[in-house]
Amino acid sequence: MPVSHPPGAAAPAPSRSSDSLNLPDPRHAQRVPPHIGRAQLERIRRAAFLLPQVVTPADYSDDAGNPTVQLDRLGLVLLQKAAAGARPSRWIDPALMDSALAHLEVVGSGGTTLPQMLERRAALEANGVVREGGGFVREVQKPLSVPVPEGRPWSITVAFRVPVDAELAWAFHRSGNLEALRAELGAPPPLVGIEAFEDDMIVIGYRYWAHSKRYYETLYGVNDAIHVALAAAHIHLASRRIIATNEEH
Repeated sequence: MPVSHPPGAAAPAPSRSSDSLNLPDPRHAQRVPPHIGRAQLERIRRAAFLLPQVVTPADYSDDAGNPTVQLDRLGLVLLQKAAAGARPSRWIDPALMDSALAHLEVVGSGGTTLPQMLERRAALEANGVVREGGGFVREVQKPLSVPVPEGRPWSITVAFRVPVDAELAWAFHRSGNLEALRAELGAPPPLVGIEAFEDDMIVIGYRYWAHSKRYYETLYGVNDAIHVALAAAHIHLASRRIIATNEEH
């Protein structure tokens, strides 16, 4: 007997089964976007080892020491089960399936594709961009000079990570355009931290690049911008001084 729906109400979306999509885990069929059909999903599955959008348990970890559970909990789709002693399981975020298909349209899945992808991943890492879970971060290093009473300053390097738009990484994997990658990355972001704890104040230190001909213009401009940002955030300083350190000019 046909099922009727209230006037104006949309009919419920048909349930998707693992049999229709040929997935290793039947539960994950419901995670696949409705517009991704079996043929498209099969294309992704066959090229899983080539796709930068695909992750393995090694890209994740959790407190229980079982990253596979974490991948499932995050709503990823299992594309390939692990093969003992041969390969890890492979997963993809459903939101990245369109990106994966676009990637295959550009680079294909021929015999030269894997070396090309490995080369481009190495180029990303050489420019400080590394995979972290489902996204990417940029590893930045900043040299610091630490004052030492009655002695020469210590020279140390502070390393930190900043998020990178994943689309930048996908675009580079497609094109391999190193100049475009570096242009999009731009200069490393400024480093902000506690410069010193004084008797009556906390000194905020920040490092950034400034042209020597515009040193003081940049210095005072940054100071003013910080005052405005602190005021907008309703942060009131006991002292009106903000000491800027800028040794990279």
